[in-house]
Amino acid sequence: MALINCPECGHKISDKAAACPSCGIKIAGNITCCPSCRHTYLTEAPQCPKCSYPNISKQHTPPPSSPAYSQDHGEKRGKGKKTALITIMAAIVIGAAGLYYHQHLKAGREFEEYRLAAQSNDINVVEQYLKAFPDAPQQHINAINARKGKLLREEQDWKNALASQSTSIVQHYIDTHQDGRFLEDALGQLDSLDWETSKMADSDSAYQKYLEKHPDGKYFNEAEEAIRAIKNRIVTPEETLLVRQIFRQFFLAINEKNEAKLAAMVNNILSTFLGKSGATKTDVLDFMKRIYKEDVVSILWRVDKDLKINKREVGKNEYEYGVEFRAFQSIDRKDTSKERFATYKVTAKVSPDGKISEFNMNKIQK
Repeated sequence: MALINCPECGHKISDKAAACPSCGIKIAGNITCCPSCRHTYLTEAPQCPKCSYPNISKQHTPPPSSPAYSQDHGEKRGKGKKTALITIMAAIVIGAAGLYYHQHLKAGREFEEYRLAAQSNDINVVEQYLKAFPDAPQQHINAINARKGKLLREEQDWKNALASQSTSIVQHYIDTHQDGRFLEDALGQLDSLDWETSKMADSDSAYQKYLEKHPDGKYFNEAEEAIRAIKNRIVTPEETLLVRQIFRQFFLAINEKNEAKLAAMVNNILSTFLGKSGATKTDVLDFMKRIYKEDVVSILWRVDKDLKINKREVGKNEYEYGVEFRAFQSIDRKDTSKERFATYKVTAKVSPDGKISEFNMNKIQK
């Protein structure tokens, strides 16, 4: 079915309509398409009203009507020549119409394929067009060749970016080929490279930078977890003060020879105490007793204010603190010839309940 102009009134109608809805003229079976100019007109017309091409459907050779006709050899030959001429002319017209129709269809298909190739990111589509339409308009061929060149350059740029493992080169590819066929792969590669950079830095600012650049990134949850872990490792001023106070109280109990206070500062079981594994509170009290020898009048321990503290999360919002500091010992002895001052390096741990769970110290030689 196709739309045609009514031969009578020019109204747009279907060539399958029984009659024109505008003027009422019969349409179905009553129209002819001129093979020369493709104009549609009434079959009863002897020739095309537009280009005057003869209406072939109106021309025919009448059949013989009597035996006498068949016997008239001269007249038969004349009629035969006329029929042959008409047949040849009809064949020429039909051939010309077919050629025109074929070329018209080919031109339409070429334009559609050109439009697709000009917009495609698939190099195969582009090359298929060039192979299928070698005689296409030069303007089309030039445009598709330019498209092919662009796709080949883009492919090489992506290979270089992928091999470089460089965020700057991958980012340059993304900026240069914002509609490229490898854009999604490039964005994924940039995501991975930025994540590796953040992990190497392992800092709050590095992970925050990743989150800002990749709000929908593949490693978004891992970055948030890493930030949380870093914050958990940061020892606050309040925590520093608390840990320092614990060891001040520990040494103050020794200074005062206060067994109850000293026992309250340590766990029931310490992982190590002065090198002994699985030490108990009794081991801690024995230590205090041993250092108070007969000639010792008093001992004064002082904790250095410069403590190195790190913390480790051992449970939700529960932390263990690793501590390193110096402790200064001052001894008042009856025998003044003996050592009165000493400095020790202390390494210890404090459990989440605020008690000392590990304690070791070594004397620093002057």
